[in-house]
Amino acid sequence: MPRIGSASFLCLPIGAGDRVIGVINMAKRKGGGEAHPQPFSAIDLQFLNTLMTSIGYAVDNARLLDEAQESARRLQTVVDDLKATQEQLVRGETLRAIGQLASGMAHHLNNLFAVILGRTELLLGTTTEAPVARRSLEIVRRAAEDGADVTRRVQRFSRLHPLSEPVAVDVNQLAESVVELTRGRQDEAQRSGHVIDVTVEPGAVPPAIGETAPVREALMNLMLNAVDAMLKEAAPRSGRGSTAGTCVAP
Repeated sequence: MPRIGSASFLCLPIGAGDRVIGVINMAKRKGGGEAHPQPFSAIDLQFLNTLMTSIGYAVDNARLLDEAQESARRLQTVVDDLKATQEQLVRGETLRAIGQLASGMAHHLNNLFAVILGRTELLLGTTTEAPVARRSLEIVRRAAEDGADVTRRVQRFSRLHPLSEPVAVDVNQLAESVVELTRGRQDEAQRSGHVIDVTVEPGAVPPAIGETAPVREALMNLMLNAVDAMLKEAAPRSGRGSTAGTCVAP
């Protein structure tokens, strides 16, 4: 070998078990005044063989440690993916169960509202000379229709069906109907000593784009919340609400 020149040369394998994982080359150059370099002795060969075996196992152990760490990282990634998948499955099953429950309840309630509407229509057909009773039945019919519409919306949501197309909603007319629909709650508050004065003040309110039943439901919630707020007072008090598209409880 030109780079070694005249020297004593030794080539030793680096082994790990029955595998050779590397090779090391060593050379002894001649020193000053020496005609030829000293050869490697048997003791040198024995020492270097033992050293190469130790180095081989150390290098192989380092490789095994790297592989073990890489396997551990991959396993942790798999475990994290399994956990995320399990959480998604649990959430999916929970939502599916809730959807089935909501769908079943909505179906049952829809049947009940159908009975109410049917009986109300029969009574309206026979009640022709009692305006007050007929007005009350019309309110019951409208409330039942809204209730049936709510159950249908729940069914659409649980089945991932799209909502119905929005329409132009007359807010003034809805406000008047909400006052009639919540009349029973107002009367109940007044019987407990609270004086409630609700005045409908129609204004130049443009039609709202949406669904009639949900908008009516929102106005009813405002009315009922106002009444409930006054009922929570320790002493009876009076209140005045304006329902020209909104409702306020002083």
